[in-house]
Amino acid sequence: MSKSILTIDTPDSCHKCPLFSDAYTDMTCRGNGRCIDYPYPRDKVQDWCPLKEMEHEDAGQKEK
Repeated sequence: MSKSILTIDTPDSCHKCPLFSDAYTDMTCRGNGRCIDYPYPRDKVQDWCPLKEMEHEDAGQKEK
């Protein structure tokens, strides 16, 4: 199976991430399905965050 990369602006906290889910009582990362630990993630990113920063030279490539 081929691989794809989705490019988004890197959030500075879980709460600002498009992969953040706070449905019901659990806070979850939809990127890997893990529960997000407290304290409430408005001010930090979990150590296990699946998002990886791109090198500067990769970030400027044009889309097909």
